[in-house]
Amino acid sequence: MTTLFVLVVFGLLGWLWISNLRAREIAIRAAREACAHQHLQLLDGTVSSRQLHPYRNQRGLVGLRRTYQFEYTQDMLRREQGYIIMSDYRVDSVVLPAARTSGDFQI
Repeated sequence: MTTLFVLVVFGLLGWLWISNLRAREIAIRAAREACAHQHLQLLDGTVSSRQLHPYRNQRGLVGLRRTYQFEYTQDMLRREQGYIIMSDYRVDSVVLPAARTSGDFQI
């Protein structure tokens, strides 16, 4: 019984790790597209995880809502922070608060 429990725990941790890698790749792509659309430069070419919590989708199933943070620049002098909000593997919004045009870019 203890061995089965340990295997299940390691299986769930492995699934969560792979799931987070997949979601992170989607978030990086969304950040690149949003920065290109707004004529901004994505700094460091990556995103970092800020929040991860469960939620219920429209069908009542439990999923994971993730928030990622990334940095970009408009003028090569200041680093600005943007955010990506995802539900499971779907990008809900990309927020670019300091961009010179509209703040949200929808994918």
